[in-house]
Amino acid sequence: MKRGPRGGGASKAMGKRILGWIFLCLAISVLGAELLMYMETGAYKALSLGGIWQNLHLTSYIQSEDLVTGKIWRPLWDPGIVTILACPAWVLLAAIAGLFFILSRQRRR
Repeated sequence: MKRGPRGGGASKAMGKRILGWIFLCLAISVLGAELLMYMETGAYKALSLGGIWQNLHLTSYIQSEDLVTGKIWRPLWDPGIVTILACPAWVLLAAIAGLFFILSRQRRR
């Protein structure tokens, strides 16, 4: 079976685009949840990625913190990872989506 001139590059680009769309949909969903909370309470409260992670699976959050602080390097967790996890989730998810879209662009030769 012959492979195309790109050697599977088109399928890799498609996979990156799909991941980009998934992360973009997640970003829009989180932003939508924030807007619904704003409409209910009248006050804006950003949902952080760390807060979402803790609500979804607190055990894995604690284990990750223990792993990084105990075995790798304490400052990597705090202030490093903690700062990133404190950012609004929709911003980080949209940035990851944009990164996947950029990486999926076909290079011209």
